Amino acid sequence: MAKKIGIILIVAVIIVSGVVFLNLEKIEEENTLAETTLPIPNQIESENDAINNGSSSSPLVERKISVVGSNYAFNPKIIEVNQGEKVTITFQNAGGFHDFQIEGYGVGTEKINSGQEQSISFIADKTGSFVFYCSVGQHRAQGMVGTLIVK
Repeated sequence: MAKKIGIILIVAVIIVSGVVFLNLEKIEEENTLAETTLPIPNQIESENDAINNGSSSSPLVERKISVVGSNYAFNPKIIEVNQGEKVTITFQNAGGFHDFQIEGYGVGTEKINSGQEQSISFIADKTGSFVFYCSVGQHRAQGMVGTLIVK
């Protein structure tokens, strides 16, 4: 009789151990599944930062500026924009034969006659101070220069 009780206890322990082991495997599998399908909090913040910092399809800020050129002068002589802005500069020639060139960005207008205007657009992707000037003859040397500041 004692032998039968001992065998029953051993079988019961084996069955209980098996059930516990199977439940632990199931819990571990559920935790692994949860870890692979739920976003990590830092990942959520990074994705939100990317959206808020414009790396999604958010529109660019556009800065429109008019510059008047006359004999050996630009008005304004200093232009300030922010990095990342789309800049559109409309150059209006108020007298003579001039153009508008920005050193360091490689953009500029064609040479135009008095009374004409022309626009250029670019993304202000580099910070610093950049010279703008008229490339006609000696106009730059005669003072037809200004400064574009990208902050």
